[in-house]
Amino acid sequence: MGLLLGGWSVPIRAQAIMGLDSIQAAIGRSNPSLKYSDALVRSLDEAAVGARSWEAPLVSTGLWMTPYDPSLWKRQAGGAPGIGQYMVSAEQMIPNRKRQDAEEAYMRGMSSAEKERKGATLNELYAAAKQDYYQWMMAKRKLGVLDQDARLLDFMIRDAELKYKNNLGKINAYYKAKAALGKLELMRLEWENEIVQKRIALNTLMNRIRGRYSRSILFLY
Repeated sequence: MGLLLGGWSVPIRAQAIMGLDSIQAAIGRSNPSLKYSDALVRSLDEAAVGARSWEAPLVSTGLWMTPYDPSLWKRQAGGAPGIGQYMVSAEQMIPNRKRQDAEEAYMRGMSSAEKERKGATLNELYAAAKQDYYQWMMAKRKLGVLDQDARLLDFMIRDAELKYKNNLGKINAYYKAKAALGKLELMRLEWENEIVQKRIALNTLMNRIRGRYSRSILFLY
C-alpha cells in the first residue's frame, strides 16, 4: 500500500494491532523520560560507590636547591660536600570518614528519590496510555456504527429515488436521507481524526516516532 505525500510515494506496511499490555510494556522499555531516570539512577549509584574512594597517591622526584653549575654538585677540594640534593617524595591524602559516609548517604538518598519519581512517572504514562487506548477503541466502534447507518441511508436514498421516479413517493424523502448521509460523513471525519490523534499519542508514549514518515506506526485502518 502506498501513501502519496508531497509527490513522494512512501510504502507503509500494516502491522498487527497491539494490545494494551504490549503498549504499556513498550512504554516501560522505550519512553525517553524513563530511560533518563534509569541513567540518572545508575549515575547516582556509581557516585555513591565513588564517595568512598581514595585519591591516588602522589609521587614526585627531582633536584632540590641545586645550582645550575654541575661542577658545584661534586665534593669540593678540602672535603666540602657538593651543593644540592636529589629528592623523592610520596603523598597520600587520608579522606575524612564522616564526610565519606555523608556523601554516600546523600547519593543513595538521591538515587532512591529518583526511583520513586520514575515509578510515579511510569504510573502516569500507563494511565495516559490506557485512556488513549480505550478512546481509540471507542472511536473505532463508533466508525463501525456509522458504517451501518451509512449503508442504511444509502438504501433509503436509492429506495426514495426509485419511488420518486415511479411517482410512488415524494422527493423530500430523498433529500432528507442525503442530508443525513452528509452529516454522517462529517462525523466520520471527526472520528477518523480522533483515531489518528490517539495513534500518534500512543506511538509517542512508546517512543516509536522516529521521523516524519515513521515505519513504526502502531495502527493502520
